[in-house]
Amino acid sequence: MPEHPAGATVTVVCIAYNQVKYIRQCMESIVAQKTTFPFELLIHDDCSTDGTTEIIREFEEKYPDIVKPLYEEENQYKKGNVMPSYLVLPHVTGKYVAFCEGDDYWDDPLKLQKQYNALKAHPECHMCVHRVKTVWENGEDAGISIPKKFSGTQIIPSETFLRSVEDFQFHLLSFFFRGDDIRAYIGDLPEFAKIADVSDECYELYFGNLGNLYFIDETMACHRAGSIGCWNSRNQDEKRVKHHEKMISAMQSYDKYTQGKYHDICEHYVLHQNYHIAAIRKDYKTMNQKQYREFYKDYGFKYRVRLFLRAHFSKKDAAF
Repeated sequence: MPEHPAGATVTVVCIAYNQVKYIRQCMESIVAQKTTFPFELLIHDDCSTDGTTEIIREFEEKYPDIVKPLYEEENQYKKGNVMPSYLVLPHVTGKYVAFCEGDDYWDDPLKLQKQYNALKAHPECHMCVHRVKTVWENGEDAGISIPKKFSGTQIIPSETFLRSVEDFQFHLLSFFFRGDDIRAYIGDLPEFAKIADVSDECYELYFGNLGNLYFIDETMACHRAGSIGCWNSRNQDEKRVKHHEKMISAMQSYDKYTQGKYHDICEHYVLHQNYHIAAIRKDYKTMNQKQYREFYKDYGFKYRVRLFLRAHFSKKDAAF
């Protein structure tokens, strides 16, 4: 592993909060990266109370040239401040930026080197991503790999990439950006990013508008599904509805931001979000309307039959 003096080429951004069960594996996978350039880990601890902070301090002492913590004295998310990643990004100095959340981890020690090589070789691309495997909370393989609709290492044109945003084809865990681009983004945060309550889709929208994307068809990281604090565990219906409503407003703002350049993409995204809201509320009649039928076309025949029956013969609040 090379020495890592000040002025790292790549800054790795990590957000952590009460992830004592996972943070060690996450940080070990980052400091184990083998590169020909210096990198640093900028890790934000949002006032954890479960021992996460102590593990971060341990790594800070062991890898002082790599680990650069940002410790909060009060939990910023609970105070209603901007998303934690937006608190970290102003501190990024690297020529390139990568992401890894505290409950996820990388499983390829050459991940950073491969993504660095890709963007350096392809200046027309503003973002690099790769395949991500989903594992359960205990680390067992969940049998899910994303993206589902792309295969083979390739350059993905801007518009093709933007059409994939609503289907969550790429994971934040794989995002790799140019530092100047991310500094421009955070320095003048677009309105759509202020409205949204998640950051990953906003990164995709912003960078997709800048230009093409480079996809490396190799699995280099693992996303942990069902972990404490992850999106999958936030299952309260009204919170989910509010999330989709915010994303509708964010996409409408993005339509204005791009001056209607991707208007059809924006309209389709909004339609999909409304379908999600109808599904959460068990509004089967709405779900069965013609304009929404494409969103369940990938489901099996039995699902479609049940949806039809619910829409026409069952009470609205019946169990699905």
